[in-house]
Amino acid sequence: DGSQKHDGNIYYRSYPNATKPFFFIWESGDRIQSFMNIEEFKSSSFYRLSKRRYPPGFENNSIEANPQLDNEHRPNPNGPAANGAIPLPKDWPGQNGKEYRGALSPSNSQVLNY
Repeated sequence: DGSQKHDGNIYYRSYPNATKPFFFIWESGDRIQSFMNIEEFKSSSFYRLSKRRYPPGFENNSIEANPQLDNEHRPNPNGPAANGAIPLPKDWPGQNGKEYRGALSPSNSQVLNY
């Protein structure tokens, strides 16, 4: 319905040298393509076309990085998931009015290493 915004996400692969695409099957008319990483997507015609629905472009503010989550799955307050996202709707569960990546606010707990 056009209301979706794919932006402000953090993507992480816990293993190096991946051989399968990160972003599967983007469609535009008769064209279908998958992408190995966020930068490959952002340099594609699919990204440029996404600006018709969402002017900044889908995944414009998204990054690839280890989110540095603690044992409660909250991001490290000094890690890449603690800032840089887009605002969530005011009625999103647990929303505290601050911008961070993901549904849970950063925590001061010990960060897990994956």
